[in-house]
Amino acid sequence: MPSSHPHSLADLAFLGSILSKDPRPPAALLVSGPLTNAFQNFPVPGLGLAPVATIFLVFSKAAAVDSFKMMCAIQTGTRQANGTYVLDGTRTDLCYTGTEVTPNRAIGLNSYGSGFWTFNANLANSRVVLLTAKLYNNTINNNLQLWLNGQLQNLSLYPGGLPPRTWSDTFTLGGDTNSSYTWQGTIYHARVYLDDLTDPYRAEIEQVLLASYPIS
Repeated sequence: MPSSHPHSLADLAFLGSILSKDPRPPAALLVSGPLTNAFQNFPVPGLGLAPVATIFLVFSKAAAVDSFKMMCAIQTGTRQANGTYVLDGTRTDLCYTGTEVTPNRAIGLNSYGSGFWTFNANLANSRVVLLTAKLYNNTINNNLQLWLNGQLQNLSLYPGGLPPRTWSDTFTLGGDTNSSYTWQGTIYHARVYLDDLTDPYRAEIEQVLLASYPIS
């Protein structure tokens, strides 16, 4: 484990635990699992001010579901003088497009119905996968990166540019308050880092997760 990586002691203690192949979730990081056919809001202090976030999700889709569903979302809003946020009802979410949306059966980033950065995905038969996402706050996300099972994906933009969204400190796992978008399947593991992880550091976390879950 790179001892010089600039994370908090709680983060480093957690990373040490998973690198020992012990994926017990600490309170210091966003984790939940398994979360099945439900959504849950998590406060992530500092998320709204972070320029970049790196997200790790281990999940599977219910085999019979083939419509638009959301694995997770960063709620957007305006920061108040006291440090709280007034949510504006929009979001940046990681989603499965299903057959309702073009492109069909893709995984990608959605900016509240304005467009998608996606790649082709096979989530049939409740396949368990690891999705890693590097997202940028208050930008059009042209620099975002998505990895599936540790492999960087080539992304396609549909239908046009995504508007910038200013994040809040609220992270929603398993969908959104709109029940039609709630994730149908299971989220086994999730975590968020509020910085731009180096490639070796990201890959080290991915390798432990790949070995800890029945990912295919």
